[in-house]
Amino acid sequence: MNQTETESMLKTIWEELSQSIKQIYDWIEQENKSYIDLINKYANLAESSYTDLEKLVQIVYGKTLNDWNVEKNNILMELQKHKNCWNQEIKTYCQQLDKKIKDIIASINKLSQKEDLVQNQREDLFGILASLKNIDAKFFIVIIEMLKKEKPSDILYFLSTLDIQKHLNQNLDKSHNVNSVKNNIQHFVTVIKNIYDHDFNKKDYSTQKFRQTKQRLIGKIKKEANIIGFLKFLVNLTYIDENLIQCGSNSLHLLVQMKVDLTQQSFQNIKIKNTSLNGGSFAECNFSCSKFNNVEINGINLNGAKLFHCEWKNLRIDQQYYQVYHDSGILSQCFSPDGSKLASGSWDNTVCLRDVKTGKIKSLFIGHNSPIYSVCFSPHSTILASGSQGGSIRLWDVKAGQEKAKLDGDCNCVYSVTFSPDGLTLASGSQDNCIRLWDIRKHQLKSKQNSILMQFEWQYLFMGYQDQKKKFILDSYHDALFSVWFSPDDIRAFYSVCSSPDGTIAFGSYYGTICLWDAKTGLQKFQLDGHRSTVYSLCFTSDSKILASGSGSEDNSIHLWDVKTGKKKYELIRHNCTVYSLCFSRDGTALASGSGDNSICLWDVKAEKTKFQLFGHIGTVYQVCFSNDGSLLASGSDDETIRLWDVKSGQQKAKLEGHSGTVYSVCFSPDSSTLASGSEDETILLWDVKSGQQKAKLDGHSGTVYSVRFSADGTSLISSSDDELICLWDLKTNEEIQSTDNRYKDLFTQLETPLLQHNILSVATNIPILFISQSQIFQADEAQIVKGEFFNYEGIDLRPLLKSKGSYIKQ
Repeated sequence: MNQTETESMLKTIWEELSQSIKQIYDWIEQENKSYIDLINKYANLAESSYTDLEKLVQIVYGKTLNDWNVEKNNILMELQKHKNCWNQEIKTYCQQLDKKIKDIIASINKLSQKEDLVQNQREDLFGILASLKNIDAKFFIVIIEMLKKEKPSDILYFLSTLDIQKHLNQNLDKSHNVNSVKNNIQHFVTVIKNIYDHDFNKKDYSTQKFRQTKQRLIGKIKKEANIIGFLKFLVNLTYIDENLIQCGSNSLHLLVQMKVDLTQQSFQNIKIKNTSLNGGSFAECNFSCSKFNNVEINGINLNGAKLFHCEWKNLRIDQQYYQVYHDSGILSQCFSPDGSKLASGSWDNTVCLRDVKTGKIKSLFIGHNSPIYSVCFSPHSTILASGSQGGSIRLWDVKAGQEKAKLDGDCNCVYSVTFSPDGLTLASGSQDNCIRLWDIRKHQLKSKQNSILMQFEWQYLFMGYQDQKKKFILDSYHDALFSVWFSPDDIRAFYSVCSSPDGTIAFGSYYGTICLWDAKTGLQKFQLDGHRSTVYSLCFTSDSKILASGSGSEDNSIHLWDVKTGKKKYELIRHNCTVYSLCFSRDGTALASGSGDNSICLWDVKAEKTKFQLFGHIGTVYQVCFSNDGSLLASGSDDETIRLWDVKSGQQKAKLEGHSGTVYSVCFSPDSSTLASGSEDETILLWDVKSGQQKAKLDGHSGTVYSVRFSADGTSLISSSDDELICLWDLKTNEEIQSTDNRYKDLFTQLETPLLQHNILSVATNIPILFISQSQIFQADEAQIVKGEFFNYEGIDLRPLLKSKGSYIKQ
């Protein structure tokens, strides 16, 4: 309500009040007149009634008139009093109202002036920028490089006190003189000061509020190369001065809106916030170490861009991009113990972590350079372990979504990883037939143990593929080497493995327990407890009914177990050092054991006692083996010799010398005419059993040969070594079988595995792809990402999106 309306309202109220007072006066006057009329009416008293005469008498005596006059005067006085009071109230109110109205008008005028000032300021942004039209764009490049080098805490003070002559010689060519440079810098400092306090450095110009202002500004500056150069300068200045981040962010937004060519630009270390880069083309730009916060990136082109160590958070991008999954087959999956998360490992070399409830990706773990064969959560769901085909094991922080550690231990292909119940130890099983235990707190290898490869039967052992060395590589494919695990109550690191003909697999552990598993069902049959120390050797009888186990330093004993019931039959004690090797005769009546006490014991299984203790070696006996007819026993030792023993008499028949290192493996051919031996000297020797003479020497390994085994027909030999190779030998030619051998063509064809299904490289483009769409498409083909983080405003990791667009990601 304005002043005029208020005055009109008060006037109306006053008029109404005056009318009421007038009516009261009229009523009093009418009463006076009635009394006078009454007196005049009854001038002839004889004609008056008794009632009229009574009224007349009261008037004559003055009682009625006096009372009335008094009452009338009181009313008039009260009216006058209220009238005066009302007049004063109205006067005071009008004065106060007038003052308030004047204050309001003054405030309105002041606000209007401020709005006019702000509007003028907005319009004047062009004036500020236009004042730089005559400054060479190269000048801005020189200044920003100088600031990047010096990194001053106060850029205005630094530029104001700059040694012009010094920097003129160092950074500018001779065409610039001191005075012109000085003038440019002074003007430059003035412009920066003006921008500090401008809306351009305080508000987000990408919002609808500044749409018209922005459009007018773009229309004026889009063809001004020097102003465009200055806007690029402001973008890079965000690295030096955090007080100009919004100004630099708005500058980058304007450059995108003007469709300025921003490809192949260096935007290292820039800080951008609260803006939109929708549709920007940043192909082959360097954004390394940049920081983005609350930035819209819909439709931008990052093809070939470098994104090293970036911190991009609260990014705004269409929801359609969020649910990006592995771009290749999933090889492994694991739920967290609390059931809230699901981890998956893929052929695409990534580990993906999803929220079970929402199905959304929480993190994409990138760091492996080969397929992920195994993933496992720690007991408290805080750490995720992953093992890859390339042999690497990585630990990931589930909450932070980052790599904690890489475990290095010369691993081959890692097929299995698992945590101990207390979460302090990780066990891994790999292609090199080794089980490794890792200290999670120290991120170090605690121990490495070889499984006993040669104790497996052929049908449980091998699958193969062709490697670059053209050697026939064989790898175990059953539980023995493809999985390791921990029991709920204790660590199970397996030092020995053996399979029976009926498909039972025995594992001997570091803590003296033995686990029996059914290879066909994958289920554990029994856990055998009895040894007080590491179980180093295991051997089944040929009928799979009895298992023998030999242990280490604390008991040095041999236990015989009933495989059907899981009960211990009896214990054999004779050795005074670790039992490293056990072997049953083919009929199961005799058992041989080799020990660290340099002796071999021949046991009568039925009688449960020693037949002979054989002495001759001067070093640890690592391997014993019966001939198929049970008449001979061969032993290999640390003394670099092989000895043949007569089982019936317990006498040494021959001493075979030829190796120059420990003999770890011996094996008779099916017809018992030939003995093969593998040694630390990296060779395999073939011996004529009857004459004791060396028949052949097989060279091919580049590491200790731990196992040799004849094929069923005796025509070929398999050997394994710590050079990570298993070689197949033709005993007719005494040569290694190559993949080109047509006799084994079908076998190699079945076993070959293509290592590369498709070409992962594609051609990146700097030009946005044309789609029939209302919006441009997000692109990141061949973008190079090293570490860093890329999250949207919901905290969702966007690296799956980047990877799906063709980015190369290295953690």
